Amino acid sequence: MCNNNMPDDNRIETKIEGYKLLVSHQASLSDRRKVIGQAGCCRFCGETDAKLFQQRAHMIPESLGNKWLFSADECDRCNKLFGRYDQA
Repeated sequence: MCNNNMPDDNRIETKIEGYKLLVSHQASLSDRRKVIGQAGCCRFCGETDAKLFQQRAHMIPESLGNKWLFSADECDRCNKLFGRYDQA
């Protein structure tokens, strides 16, 4: 498993204060495509197989209007899993 700075289970807090802003991006409808994160290590499951990073993963669901902000650090399996909830 890759080192993606994920906290140990016993350190995860349930309060909002436990969250840390990792990236901020101000966008407009005229912006070009922006890819955030480092390719090669899934931020959700830790996958590192390069063959499983072929799809474009939206940082914010496309159903909410996002057409330009993508994630490089989400594997195809997690993208498919979370995509099911976006379309629900």
